Parts: sequence; structure tokens; C-alpha cells
Amino acid sequence: MGAAMAGRLLAAGVDVRIYNRTAARATPLIAHGARLFDTPRAACHSVEAIVSMVSDDSASREVWLGASGALSVTPCASTALTRTCMAALSGICSCR
Repeated sequence: MGAAMAGRLLAAGVDVRIYNRTAARATPLIAHGARLFDTPRAACHSVEAIVSMVSDDSASREVWLGASGALSVTPCASTALTRTCMAALSGICSCR
């Protein structure tokens, strides 16, 4: 599902920066202009919006809250969207 969304954004001319835990799965998006990064932190540096689509709680926590997670560099003014099956993160996410 994430690849389909990224593909539509690329088709619309949006600059798409991606991170995938399995880098080889990003190959089709790279072929259409996406830029692949080694960590969520690197992919999310200085962006206005982040869209995350992962499979479960563990993956979501890694992408958002891990040592190289997106929230470690995301400005508070950024828009962050997640689409995953996960328990509530209520109370653990806040601007620093």
C-alpha cells in the first residue's frame, strides 16, 4: 500500500524520499525518481510532511521513535501521518 501511495505522489511530481527496512523493495520507486535513504532520520531531515506505512507496533516504534527514527529530526511544524496496525502512542510523542 505504501508503494502505491508513493508511486502516485511521484507521478504527480512530488519529491519523494523513502526509507524501507528491506531496501530492495524500494527499487521500483527509485526507478520512478524516489530517493532512498538508509534511516528514517535521514529520509525525514528537513521535510514538511511524513507518511509512514508499516506492518505493526514494533516497526512503527522503530520508524518513529528509534535511535534513527523520524521524530529525532522532524520539526514540530511538520505533518506526520501513519497508516498501520498499532497500539495507541498516546502521551509518548511530543515536540522537544
